[in-house]
Amino acid sequence: MGVIPILRAVGVHPLRFGELEAERPTAQRLLKLTRMAKSLLDKYGLDAKAAKTMCLPCMGCDLNPHVDL
Repeated sequence: MGVIPILRAVGVHPLRFGELEAERPTAQRLLKLTRMAKSLLDKYGLDAKAAKTMCLPCMGCDLNPHVDL
């Protein structure tokens, strides 16, 4: 399909605190998932560096497997 997944650590907005429950993943888990994503992207010939839309080019909140690793 050519879909590049975006990895972002979960967070609950302060105004929703108490309404939602979410446990932020550890840095080790995020890095493991990013390595797995990079491996799968490479396997299927997708390059996260090539994205020109959505969140991947910004990299403000998200991990880009082809840039951050």
